[in-house]
Amino acid sequence: MVKSDFKKTISLERRIAYRLITTFLAVLLLSGTTLFIVLYQSSLNELVTKGLILIETMNSVGQYTSQEVSPELISRLDEEFLPETVSAYSIREVFENFQEGYNVRDFSAFSYKVAVLNPTNLADKADSFETAIIDSFRKTDDNNPSRLTKEATGFRVIDENRFFYVARPIKVTSISCLRCHSSPEVAPQSMVQKYGAKNGFGWELNEVVGAQMIHIPIKKTFQETFNHFSIIISVFTVSLFAFVSLVYLWIRGNVVKPINYMATVAERSISSGDPPEFGNFPIRDEIWKLANAFNRVSQSLRQKAKSLERQRLRRRGDLGSAKQNGFPQPNRDFNHHQGFN
Repeated sequence: MVKSDFKKTISLERRIAYRLITTFLAVLLLSGTTLFIVLYQSSLNELVTKGLILIETMNSVGQYTSQEVSPELISRLDEEFLPETVSAYSIREVFENFQEGYNVRDFSAFSYKVAVLNPTNLADKADSFETAIIDSFRKTDDNNPSRLTKEATGFRVIDENRFFYVARPIKVTSISCLRCHSSPEVAPQSMVQKYGAKNGFGWELNEVVGAQMIHIPIKKTFQETFNHFSIIISVFTVSLFAFVSLVYLWIRGNVVKPINYMATVAERSISSGDPPEFGNFPIRDEIWKLANAFNRVSQSLRQKAKSLERQRLRRRGDLGSAKQNGFPQPNRDFNHHQGFN
């Protein structure tokens, strides 16, 4: 009952204010959530784009090494092992130079690794996290054995720092790779002498042996995203609040106040016993039509009241004239006998 009474007595102005506040909060929450999701996804796309650009750049270096550098130096491998003929070595050197050249742009925090399950150089050995990614690349669909995941992305923590990684599989697609990685007997003796005959052998054609891993620090990227979100949501909140406030003031001035004025006039007229009459409204809207309708009703009531007063006075005047002229008056006993008062 208390809740019902509250609903009955709450003013129109408060109801409008509550509705506007609820709408303001709902729109702000929905817009803020949507904006955050869009900016967050945009940041992820930016990280993926950076990672893929770096991977494609390193792949270009590796391809150039395999096609242009290695054929020129392969005849010297039996006498002396030249790491420059290995694409992974060239990629590592170029990436380090790249980091030094773009140190101002915080590329120094980026990391690139050719993670291999069974590498020749143990520095390229995949850790447990990278091994799990490589295993996911190695899985094939029974209905489509050629199916291979092109890339993998996600987050990981290294030395208490959070990174976003982009990984691509390393697949043996060239027979020339097997010259160094099929068996120690086939591999250049200079390489076997340098790295030994235990690691980096047993690879097969079309086998996924590792993954290219790019690690991108996310702290700066997401900090910039949060700053952009704060600026946009602040401007939107102020704009939306100003809009809702203007709507509230307009409704209050053009709807609530006229209705309150009409209610006050009607209550005053009821107290005095006179029909209400409203003044002219400056704007010809629905409130103006309602006021004119009430004014016409009031005028009609006044005319009815005047007509009834004239009839009453006329009736009283007729009775007075009849009494002066000696006409008989109605018999009260007869009326009482017939049941009339």
